[in-house]
Amino acid sequence: MSVKRNVLIAISEISILDTIKQILELSGDYEVISAFDGREALKRIRDMQIDLAIVDRHLPEIDGVRFCKRLRNYELTKNIPLIMYVDQREDMIEGLQAGADDFIFKNPVVDEVIVKIEALFRRIKNTQEQAYQLKGSLEEYTFDDLLAMAHRKGVTGEMAIQKGNEHATVSLHLGDIKDIHYKDFAQDEALDELRKWQRGLFIIRTVENVFEEERKTKKTIDKNKTLYDENHAISINDNVWWVGARDAENQSLCNSYLCRFENEGQKISMLIHPGSPLFFKTISDKVAQIVENIAKINVYTVLDAGPDSAMNILFLRNTNNRAVCLTTDENWSWIKHYGLSVERTRFTSRFKNFRMTLTTGHRLTIVPAAYTPYPGSFMLYEPEQRILFSGQLFSSFTDVRDGDPYTHEADWSAMRDFHARMMPYKHRMIHALEAVQNLDPEPMIIAPLYGRWISGKQRIERIIHRLKYIKIEAEELDGQARGQLKTYRKVMNEILESAQSYIEYDTITKRLMDNPVVMALCRLNEQQIEAIFDQPQYVFEEMVNSLIEGESPSARNHIKSEAFQLCHNYGLPAPSFSWDMDQTLSEIPKSLFNEEEDTAI
Repeated sequence: MSVKRNVLIAISEISILDTIKQILELSGDYEVISAFDGREALKRIRDMQIDLAIVDRHLPEIDGVRFCKRLRNYELTKNIPLIMYVDQREDMIEGLQAGADDFIFKNPVVDEVIVKIEALFRRIKNTQEQAYQLKGSLEEYTFDDLLAMAHRKGVTGEMAIQKGNEHATVSLHLGDIKDIHYKDFAQDEALDELRKWQRGLFIIRTVENVFEEERKTKKTIDKNKTLYDENHAISINDNVWWVGARDAENQSLCNSYLCRFENEGQKISMLIHPGSPLFFKTISDKVAQIVENIAKINVYTVLDAGPDSAMNILFLRNTNNRAVCLTTDENWSWIKHYGLSVERTRFTSRFKNFRMTLTTGHRLTIVPAAYTPYPGSFMLYEPEQRILFSGQLFSSFTDVRDGDPYTHEADWSAMRDFHARMMPYKHRMIHALEAVQNLDPEPMIIAPLYGRWISGKQRIERIIHRLKYIKIEAEELDGQARGQLKTYRKVMNEILESAQSYIEYDTITKRLMDNPVVMALCRLNEQQIEAIFDQPQYVFEEMVNSLIEGESPSARNHIKSEAFQLCHNYGLPAPSFSWDMDQTLSEIPKSLFNEEEDTAI
């Protein structure tokens, strides 16, 4: 099914606009966006991905010539083809001089409009500038998704993104960020800000054609439809496919992955997580879409010993009795009961420095992750594609009926709850997280056993920082702290409500989300603390410090003073705040008393 093109029609004569709109929509090839004046048309251009514009020379508010000039001055819109709707020859010349690509005269024959539109699309279809670019909206791809895609493709070029009147450009070299221009922010600050954009438009221009597949498969998000077909394997990058299933009971993804390694005639097919017998047919059918049938699997990797991850060994050892199982010694003591022989097993402990090289020349890194949650749990890293298969670490039971396989901020609560319940030892989990941080190069995609995949360096870093602070349910909560949880929750919510007198709502939300302690040890809902899981005094102080960061002295004084007052009123310990930043040293006299003063009584 072909993707419809978005055509903006900005004509002040409603009857003409409606006629052209009706004809285009009846053709089935175009989606029409209407505007009746220049300001409205500019807003549509900024907020939506437009493929072509038909603009009235005599539009009210902003006329067609000024509109065209503005269009050509913006990085994301300068190449949008534009047809000027004109009254006379002089208007046509003005329009073409302003940058219009073609024109139609007043009261046109409808067939003429269709022919001109089709001819214009044909003319630009094969130009290098159009062929070597990908454009879309940040509702289709997050900023992190775009960076991950650019890295996978080894893009050299420039990415421009726009949200309303805000613009940013990212220079890329072989998939890595070379420079970022966004306001006056330093590169790291700009990255953090751009990662928060959830709406807007983007365009990536490259020095070679690397986006052909994306252009063919890209589609506009329809909230009533899934973004992927659950009956088909999903390509994650050049040699990795998702071949898992969706659990009908909790609507979460149960993930298996197929890696295909090829070099000079050598081919190796590796299945990560053989999976549960409940989904064997689903997994087998998807594997067959890539490598003909599941008997072509040469290696199956068991990252942990749970039956939901490994029990399909029962079938795999029969489909190809020469296939090899890659796992740890500890996992094998469990999965041997599925009839797996030691002769067909390769143990991670046998590889020097936990690095293995396949006969295709591809190198993989074994990342020990004991007790996450099994004693023999480990992760597998493919550094060339920068994808980490993380087992139960980074997993979540997230409802994926929206069809999006990549994680987003709304999934954090489910991920935090999963780790709080499933991980037996916090120090073991932190050790595994630090091992992920030490990988070189750092992962750009994390593929867990359950739930959505995580894409993008910044998103991965943020999740790691939060996970380090979560409360593990298996660890006993201090008795005094348990009794204070509800009281601190009440105090924190009163502080949040009061802070809105000084700080904008969106700023408060951003500061809370940027604090890993608050996000790890609290459950938030619309700027309300619904629950605190551990260390309530520490969380309270972290929240207050986040709120007052960068605020005026009077705002800091008000919020901290109220925190002291509330703690006193509710019988809580006095908070430990630093007042150094609130002291203006120049206003403190060197001496409080005159040394010559007679102080005798």
